[in-house]
Amino acid sequence: MEKFIWVAFWTVTLFTCLQANPIPIKESSIDLILNEVSCPSNSTFYTPPITTVGCIAAALECVMEELKGTAQEECEDPNARIEETVEFLEIQIQKLNITHASTNRSECDCETWSETPLSEFLKGTKFLLESYNLRNA
Repeated sequence: MEKFIWVAFWTVTLFTCLQANPIPIKESSIDLILNEVSCPSNSTFYTPPITTVGCIAAALECVMEELKGTAQEECEDPNARIEETVEFLEIQIQKLNITHASTNRSECDCETWSETPLSEFLKGTKFLLESYNLRNA
C-alpha cells in the first residue's frame, strides 16, 4: 500500500511538472498602464494581430520593445507601470525558454503589424497572452 501511495505521488508530481506552463496574465498591470499612463494622441504601437499566437516568442519580444522604446520615450508613466510590465514579460520569456530565432514566418515580424493607439496595443497584448494560455491549457 505504501508503494502505491509513493507511485501515485510521483506520478502526479511528474505530470504537473511536465505540463506546459501558461503565462500568468498580469491583467492588473496591463489595466494599470491603461489607467495610469498617458501618451500623446499621435503615439502608435505595433500591435500583435490574432495570427501571432504561432510565434509567441517573437510577439512577446516585440511587445517588450514597444514598451521599452515608444512607450517609455513618449508616454508619461509616473508609477513606472511600463517598466514593471517589461520586467514581468522578460521573466516569462526566460521561464518559457523561448527565443525569437525559433520563428521565421512573416507574421512574426513586428514591423508588418498595424500601428494603433496604446489602448488597442494593450488589448492586443492581452489577447496574445490569453490565446497562448488557451493553447497550452
